[in-house]
Amino acid sequence: MQSKSLYTFFGLILLSSLSLAQSSIQASTAKTLNTGWYTIAKNTGSRASAKFSVREGRSGHHSAVHFYAQHHFGTDVSNQISVLANSYYGRSNKGALRYIRIVESGTYDGAYVQIYIDANSTSNCYFEISENIQTSGWTLVDWEPATMVLPSNGTSGAVAVQIDLDVNNGIILTDGVWAQGNIVSEGDLEAEKVKVSASPGSVPDYVFAENYELLTIDKLAEYIKANSHLPNIPSAEEIETNGQDVGGLQLKLLEKIEELTLYIIDQEKRMKKMEDELKALKSEGN
Repeated sequence: MQSKSLYTFFGLILLSSLSLAQSSIQASTAKTLNTGWYTIAKNTGSRASAKFSVREGRSGHHSAVHFYAQHHFGTDVSNQISVLANSYYGRSNKGALRYIRIVESGTYDGAYVQIYIDANSTSNCYFEISENIQTSGWTLVDWEPATMVLPSNGTSGAVAVQIDLDVNNGIILTDGVWAQGNIVSEGDLEAEKVKVSASPGSVPDYVFAENYELLTIDKLAEYIKANSHLPNIPSAEEIETNGQDVGGLQLKLLEKIEELTLYIIDQEKRMKKMEDELKALKSEGN
């Protein structure tokens, strides 16, 4: 009898937990929407961190995306969008869910989560908000046309972070994950273009300056024999241990290319001098 009572007790706890979890989910209505930005959640100037699950049912698209959106008191570093899954039907048709962004301004001004619908007459647009764990959190906004006027005090907001979902089974970042953050990948990263910033004076055109001290070939040979790598280039062991700074290493490689160019020019001068001397000797012999 006691065992049965315990099972009943734990069963009630489980049902209560499931009921509580279910009641914490905010759900939108399913709507047919045209192309444009729509607000799906707002925060009035405090803390917000939650999971969003969004779908659309446009013929040939049928996309669904799951992501977390976070905002804490209007600082760029706190605005984060982390996409968990992004899927849609077909190869030629992209999903109608195109962009996700967070719009905010300063501390206490509030923020919006907004989604861009990339096709007219997109049916069955629906989303849920769950895991809304912060004290104030995200409040559902049922597919309202987007505004940049923030909910707390009418301040004009700006895009803090934006993600482009329009890539096959992947994600394109258009404004970083957060302003001072990093992207970490355990797999491959593919991009059409990578831009690496350089500080003034770091680009090695200084190699061509008149006062640049270029090692002689003999000194270079001695260094390579002693160290098994080029001067000012990290060793294999260093890279294997610490990884490589892609931008920094590219500049170092450019430095070596420019030094090599100087060696080639010098060698060409020496060869030309030898050719001229050989011609002179031949002329004297004749």
